[in-house]
Amino acid sequence: MGCATAVQIARRFGMSYSRASRRLYQLGNAGLVRLERLFFGRPGAYLATADGLAVAGVDLPPAEIDVRVLRRQLGAVELAIDAELAGQAVITARQMRYGDDAAYAIEVGGDVGRHIPDLVVQRDTGQWAIELELTETRRERLESVLRAYENAPQFAGVVMYAAGAARDQVAQLAEQHDLGERLELRAWDPPDPSPPTTTTSASPSG
Repeated sequence: MGCATAVQIARRFGMSYSRASRRLYQLGNAGLVRLERLFFGRPGAYLATADGLAVAGVDLPPAEIDVRVLRRQLGAVELAIDAELAGQAVITARQMRYGDDAAYAIEVGGDVGRHIPDLVVQRDTGQWAIELELTETRRERLESVLRAYENAPQFAGVVMYAAGAARDQVAQLAEQHDLGERLELRAWDPPDPSPPTTTTSASPSG
């Protein structure tokens, strides 16, 4: 994922929005995080700098924001926070890509090739893939992904969060594949990303 909003950071660490904003401001002044504001009237996203990653002991390159997938990235952050607060270990897509992705990739074939989940979480029942679908996609692509999960021994199952028409599409295709209890389909209703209106946030310099 590589980025998160101040609201998300506050929720993950159980602190108020104002306190999280002050801490992020201090980290920004120290050169450990940077804030990118991409859309007018929308919350900015914080990213760790190379120095920040080094201090945290994270062996990953600094992330960059791709506006084409930002909504999906921030959605995956919400799901990761939910899992971690529930006591589940989480592996992000960035960790998979820069680590041993062979342990998590599924062979989809066709023009998709190898596919890695948005997240992987460790449950009592084993390792589960987490997928987030925000919009309808090509039927062939989604069907290939579901078929690959049927034959993915590294996963106990897959949880697919889907919004609106995407959920109907996933549900329809899921009926055609024998995933049974290995597929959990959940509606995606993202929380309001806006900060509290009564609080003025501070921003890292630069």
